[in-house]
Amino acid sequence: MENKVIQNAGFHHIALYASDFERSFKFYTEGLGFNYVRGWGEGLGRIVMLDFGGGALLELFAKGAPEEQQNAKFIHLAIATTDPDGAYAAALAAGAVLRGAAMYSSMEPCSRRASEPESCTQLIIRHGFARAAFALYEPDCFVCCRGAQTLREAGVDVRVYPELAEGVRRANAHLGR
Repeated sequence: MENKVIQNAGFHHIALYASDFERSFKFYTEGLGFNYVRGWGEGLGRIVMLDFGGGALLELFAKGAPEEQQNAKFIHLAIATTDPDGAYAAALAAGAVLRGAAMYSSMEPCSRRASEPESCTQLIIRHGFARAAFALYEPDCFVCCRGAQTLREAGVDVRVYPELAEGVRRANAHLGR
């Protein structure tokens, strides 16, 4: 969708404070394959720019002074991919900690999956996610999905955004319904 206020606007970069700069740098470069672009500063003033594909950048900051740390807020970083299972595996192999994290999906996490040993819902519960957010309930074309219900029963905070469902429905028109 085109930005109607700022002509030719697009995502350029996101800036993050790293509580452990070296570990974070290694996670993004070696674990997720982001490419080093440039860096400057040293110690608590160190900053690097990493390209995570398509020209979008991550600007990674060492924690800096305490007053800077108090003002730093970060909710999540979402990466688009055609291989979510591969991205997930790479993040885990690189040391990502999912316990207490939030996960975002266009559709309700599946409660049963014939093609994998664990369903999405089982993975979310096993890894200790605190929140699951999605826009469209899973259509019953493959299985009768109980993902949201199962997650709620396991104590996961489930949030549904039906105002986004139509776009998800269009993108998944091949599923019917």
